[in-house]
Amino acid sequence: MANKFSWLLLAILPASVLAQQVATTQPVAQPNYLDEMAKIDAQIAYIQKQNELKEALKNSSGNEGLPKVVSILVDEKGGAAQVIYDSGIVRWLKSGDVLADGVKVLAINKSSVLVGAGERQFRLAFASPKAGAATANSGMMPPLPNINIPMPLPPSASPPAASAAPVIPAAAK
Repeated sequence: MANKFSWLLLAILPASVLAQQVATTQPVAQPNYLDEMAKIDAQIAYIQKQNELKEALKNSSGNEGLPKVVSILVDEKGGAAQVIYDSGIVRWLKSGDVLADGVKVLAINKSSVLVGAGERQFRLAFASPKAGAATANSGMMPPLPNINIPMPLPPSASPPAASAAPVIPAAAK
């Protein structure tokens, strides 16, 4: 009995689906000139944005997000550099230290800190207070509070005048 109904469903189902597709199919509208021009304009704008992004990446220094150099010390043991991150964290680096994922300090000399990631190498930028970057002390010490305390007056040049005898309170007599 189940085979009779399944055969009937298979015979009816494809015909009903085909009838529904034929009933709902509408003629496809042909694109007009304005639609084509709008599509071309969108493609041109997309290509221009891609070119702007490539140019911006080419002009960037490649070390955004890395710390800025505050100071460098070089002695017979090697070099060390004090750096500050955008978050205000101050850190001392030496050759071989890892800054971020795959970015390693390659060398520190008296004028620069060379870092690398894979085969790409570049120098860390120096911190600049003029550009609004934080200084080395800003991450370590909070600013001192302003307290308005009056300063004592300097003693006068002449000794105080001898006045009448000191007044003794009545309770002490």
